[in-house]
Amino acid sequence: MPVGGHAEVGIYDAAGRRVVMLVRGDFPAGRYARMWNGLDSGGQTVKPGVYFCRLSIGDAVCVARVVRTE
Repeated sequence: MPVGGHAEVGIYDAAGRRVVMLVRGDFPAGRYARMWNGLDSGGQTVKPGVYFCRLSIGDAVCVARVVRTE
């Protein structure tokens, strides 16, 4: 993050439904890493397929495709 602020990172399925929220909070500027363990918000393993990782920092949003394999 080039500047500090509120950040959220979530994983979404192809229909746009949130699978799990990985990060939500206020962070100072800096580098961060977070790995998704393939579980949904209920702790269940999700099916293999295409998912989307959505990062929002303030008004900026970035979305990246994630492929979950077995």
